[in-house]
Amino acid sequence: AIMQLMPRVELNATLRCTLKCKGCNRLCDLGPILEDMPLADIETLVRKMREEDKHCNRIKLVGGEPTVHPQFLEMCEVLSDGYNSGHIGKIVVNTNGTTQKQFEGVTLPSGVSWKFSPTRKKKHRPFLWSPRDLGLVSKGPCKMPRVCGVSLDVKGWLPCSAAIAIAQMFDLEQLYKPLDGPLPTDVWGMDELCPDCMFGVADYHGCKLVDMPAMATMPSPRWADALWRHRKIFQA
Repeated sequence: AIMQLMPRVELNATLRCTLKCKGCNRLCDLGPILEDMPLADIETLVRKMREEDKHCNRIKLVGGEPTVHPQFLEMCEVLSDGYNSGHIGKIVVNTNGTTQKQFEGVTLPSGVSWKFSPTRKKKHRPFLWSPRDLGLVSKGPCKMPRVCGVSLDVKGWLPCSAAIAIAQMFDLEQLYKPLDGPLPTDVWGMDELCPDCMFGVADYHGCKLVDMPAMATMPSPRWADALWRHRKIFQA
């Protein structure tokens, strides 16, 4: 039998980070929103892929900075089991490289590799801008869910990782699909998410983080209102 293909996956292990990059689309520069994913959730993901006989070409372990998760290496081992069983094509750890010294001499499990995204190379778009504030229209369908992957965090599935902050700030958490439900094979919720996300504006290109002008980090009115309403989330 041929395994059913599910989209690429961005596994948001933690929103804690060693950097505070302006314009972070997880809002790590403002403060962590969610708890770390428990190892049991990763075990559930791999088990369900086997049970539902679904194959994912790539799982990207992201954050925040995924290596600060206290069970990072154990997560890699569990995902490697999915690689060895043929249900995961490859596992990529997306890291900013700031924690790399502590992993010197560590061999990652089979199927797992590093992808370094240092600050000087990162490209960001102004995330705290709502296209509807600027008179822009999302050109859709947005390519993020297919190119980057659908998102999994401690609360469940969303169509993309940018949706984590948007769902939280704009009271769209009903778009989450539970991990213990069917694994996703398509995207959903874009009509609700895209009007407040610059990634759906096809003709707007990002710039290197180090070159981003200060105005690009300032929120447009809808985002400013949402951040104010949810300000307690970001209090230390």
